Amino acid sequence: ELNLKAKALLETHFEDIVLSGEISKITLHGSGHWYFDLKDERSSIACAMFKGANLKVGFKPAVGDFLELCGSVSLYPESGRYQFIATSIKKAGFGDLEAQFLALKERLQKEGLF
Repeated sequence: ELNLKAKALLETHFEDIVLSGEISKITLHGSGHWYFDLKDERSSIACAMFKGANLKVGFKPAVGDFLELCGSVSLYPESGRYQFIATSIKKAGFGDLEAQFLALKERLQKEGLF
């Protein structure tokens, strides 16, 4: 019962939120739902984007992508875990991992190794 009350409270007060950060872990589930962790320099949050919403996205996100998400905060009552439910996402630049990879690739190309 407590989790259901917390879910209602979160969903009432934390809707229409915009977040940005880098994907640090992602699961593209067989059901079509996406589950991922979004991080910035100070924290991370578990996120979900359900099949109906992600069908409108023109790319599949990956670890290292820096994204801007719109959505709301919710709580999964069975586990008591809160998460951000994304209704839309867009790429917002490079994350640290992708930027490091591109820098390494450029350096190796200059050395004739790539």
